Amino acid sequence: KNIDLVINTHLHFDHAGGNTTFNEKGEIVPTFPKARYFIQKGEMEVALNPNERIKASYITEDFLPIGDPKSLCLVNGEVVEVDKGISLVKIGGHTRDHQCVKIESEGQIAFFLADLVPTVAHLHYPYIAGYDLFPLETLENKKKVLKQAFEERWLLIFQHDPKVRMGYLKKVGERFEVEEVKIY
Repeated sequence: KNIDLVINTHLHFDHAGGNTTFNEKGEIVPTFPKARYFIQKGEMEVALNPNERIKASYITEDFLPIGDPKSLCLVNGEVVEVDKGISLVKIGGHTRDHQCVKIESEGQIAFFLADLVPTVAHLHYPYIAGYDLFPLETLENKKKVLKQAFEERWLLIFQHDPKVRMGYLKKVGERFEVEEVKIY
C-alpha cells in the first residue's frame, strides 16, 4: 500500500472501480490511503450530476470516499504535470473531460490511451466505441494523437485490448497497425 499517486482517466466504473475497497468494518474507504487521486474537475462534476444516458456508467462509491481534500486532486487543464515526467492530457471524446496519461523518461514517451483508443482494433479511424459520448471529437483527437505517436515513436498502452497491452505504431498502407511489445 505504498502507492501515492492514482490517475483516473475518467470516472466510469471500469476505470474508477479500484479506487475504493471495504475495510474490516465493511466501510468503503480509499484503496490506497496515502495516494493523491487525480481527476479532471469537469469529469467529477458530470459524475456527480449525470444525465439518464450516462448515469449507469458512474458508481459514486467508486469515487466519493476519496473526497478528502488532501487526497483528491481535481485538475483543470489541457496538460497538467502531476509528477516529474507524468502529465495528464485532456482528450475529450469518450467523455467531455476524458484524459490520457503521458509518461516521459530518458528521452522516451509512453502514452496511456485509456478510452481514446481502447483496443488495437480502434486504431482504424472510423472504429469508435459506442460508449463515446462525443464520437466526432474522438475521431479528431485520435487522428492527432496517433499521428504524433507515430512520428515521435511513442510506446502506446491499450486499456481494454485482451491481447495487446502495448506497442509502437507502424504504417501499413494508409492505416496504422501496432508492433506489439510483449510484457509477459
